Amino acid sequence: MFYAIARKELREGLRDRRSLANGLLYGVWGPMVMGLALIAMAGDQGEVGAITIEAEGASRAPALVAFLAERDVTVTEADRDLETAVRERRLPVGLRIRADYPAKFESSRPAPVELLHDTTWTESAKHSAHVRAVLNDYARAVNETRLVLRGVAPAAV
Repeated sequence: MFYAIARKELREGLRDRRSLANGLLYGVWGPMVMGLALIAMAGDQGEVGAITIEAEGASRAPALVAFLAERDVTVTEADRDLETAVRERRLPVGLRIRADYPAKFESSRPAPVELLHDTTWTESAKHSAHVRAVLNDYARAVNETRLVLRGVAPAAV
């Protein structure tokens, strides 16, 4: 009987020490591991710098191409199928400018462009986020210019 009680008490004592050690270990190492993971994620989201993208129909939108160039995004005319190149990860981002872009732009109607990217590829995601931000800036600048030409202050909107 004595040995059974001693064995039980010894087992519980070891179990309590192991629980205490695990609690202390996770309390110290857990935040450190989380911090390292956050630092690694922040490094992936850093500045992309100057990039070059290929575009189908770049000659249809010279003002857009010039705006992108001012923002360190060099646009070259695509000489291959952009969708396939992005899908096969030979190209991080592609831009497709449709044939009706000039007519829609001149008539002050929405003239959409297609941004081709692979969301599962980190480099493509970074490049597409940067290009999307620049395209949004361009759209905002065009809209403000159109408002001014119509005699409406952009701040009023």
